[in-house]
Amino acid sequence: MMSGMFAYIGASPFVLQQIYGLSPQAFSFCFAANGIGLVIASQTSARLCPLWGEYRVLKGGLTLAFVASSLLLLAALTAAPLPLLLVALFFTIASNGVIATTASSLAMQSQGHRAGSASAVIGVTMFSLGALAVPISGIGGTSVISMAATIFGCFMSAIVMFTLLAKKPQPQVKTV
Repeated sequence: MMSGMFAYIGASPFVLQQIYGLSPQAFSFCFAANGIGLVIASQTSARLCPLWGEYRVLKGGLTLAFVASSLLLLAALTAAPLPLLLVALFFTIASNGVIATTASSLAMQSQGHRAGSASAVIGVTMFSLGALAVPISGIGGTSVISMAATIFGCFMSAIVMFTLLAKKPQPQVKTV
C-alpha cells in the first residue's frame, strides 16, 4: 500500500500541475486535503478496531482501497474532469490511513521479543517498494494513466498478498 502512496507523492505534482494546470497553491491545497483525509481515516480506524476487530477493519480498508483505486483508474482512462479525479484520489489516499496502521499492528502482534526487528523489516520493505514505485509511475512519461495504473497495481498487489498470507483470527475461547 505504501508503494502506491509513494507513486502518488512522486507523480501527483506533475499530473495535477502540468497536465491539469493547477497552480502551486491549488496543488498544495489538494495535497493537504488528501493528507487530512489520511489522518481522518487513520483516526477512524483506531476507533473502529476495538469495536469490529483489526482484521475486519483491515478488510474494510482494503475494500475501500480496491473501490477507490478502481475509480481512480477509470477516471484516468476516461479523461474524467478534475473534480472527479480528485474525489477518487482523496478516497484512494485515505484508504492508506486505515490500512497502514492496522496492517502494521496485526503484523507486529505475533512478533513478541522480535518486535524491533520486525518493525525494521516492515519499514525497509515499505521504503524499498516505494522507491521502486516512483519511477514506475513515470514510465512512458508522467501521465494521469501511469500514476493511476501504478497506484492501482500497488494496491492490488497488497490485496493479493493479504489474501494469500493473512491469517484469519481465531475466535477467543473463554475459560471459566
